[in-house]
Amino acid sequence: MKKKLYKKITAISCILLNASAMAYPAFVSVPIADVWGEPREAPAEKGTKRLHQLLFNEPVDIVEEKDDFVRVMFYGVFYQTPTTTEPQCSYWSDKAHFTAYHDLKNKGILPEKVIPPSPDFRHAAGINNTTNSVMLIKPWYDDTTKQYYSAGTRFAVISRMNNTCTISLFDPREQQIKTSTVPVEVIHAHHVHNARDSFVQLLRSWAHAKPVIPYLLGGCSFIIHDMHRSAVDAGFDCSGLIARAAQMCALPYFFKNSYTITQQLSSVHAHQSIQPGDIIWLTGHVMVVSDVKNSLLIEARGYDHGFGKVHEIALEKVFDGIKTYDDLMHAVQQKKLLTRLHRNGTKVGVYTEIKLLQLKT
Repeated sequence: MKKKLYKKITAISCILLNASAMAYPAFVSVPIADVWGEPREAPAEKGTKRLHQLLFNEPVDIVEEKDDFVRVMFYGVFYQTPTTTEPQCSYWSDKAHFTAYHDLKNKGILPEKVIPPSPDFRHAAGINNTTNSVMLIKPWYDDTTKQYYSAGTRFAVISRMNNTCTISLFDPREQQIKTSTVPVEVIHAHHVHNARDSFVQLLRSWAHAKPVIPYLLGGCSFIIHDMHRSAVDAGFDCSGLIARAAQMCALPYFFKNSYTITQQLSSVHAHQSIQPGDIIWLTGHVMVVSDVKNSLLIEARGYDHGFGKVHEIALEKVFDGIKTYDDLMHAVQQKKLLTRLHRNGTKVGVYTEIKLLQLKT
């Protein structure tokens, strides 16, 4: 199944690239870039049209230009829909958010020296966490470029010290490569042996962050809102939260929306136990099992249910009458109707189908 999927994605990539003679590789050269399903004349209002967010240094292929917008192929995630089963990985964004590799080369800069490897679903290995790059586990302000960068941003490494790491990065405003120093406390460690545990620990740190990480439709970034001055909003939606954290922990996870997750992950069966890191799916929403013993989960929950943030919450405050994961497993196996709860305890929806899905490691 996975090999067939990779072949489909590769074929689609080739078709799109061959369809345009001007196709060329580029990378995100702003801290956060919103991407959409079609070009438009003005920024989206309150994220209503945002599909995803790309981070600084993430590579793309630009396959089409239209006025001030470009259509890009981004290979970090893909999505499917009930009517479009072929994997989709093209988006539109502002042309100003990207710098072409050939522009670097024209300045005598080798792209591989400043653009670190990123997760790519076209390759079997998928995730590249290497010793030649570092990745932010927390938001970070860089005094050199005067920019705030999101958790999950990757940088090329020049050297490492006990308490700091020297990186190189491209400054699009001055059109030159700069060096900067990142403190180790904001860098994600690559030596964690259990990727699943690392995934849950990272999500828990975000769920209890102060100030809270806001819910953002199409969001896949984390910058402290009380501090940053970015023109682009930051935050997570339910699927963006899982994708960003999973890839930071070197898990083979490339799924943009909740429907794709159901097509790519296997169910937790009756003879299996629910594990931290497994995913709870219901129509239009996904959550992560964070603590089986204490019946907790982590999610990015919308404002319409009274939350509007990333948080860790008890099962009994999410589903009416469900106190433990044994209760949830029983309800799923018996195909019982489950009622979801608002923050104030009122009932906000009845679901006929809930799925428990195994996290791939």
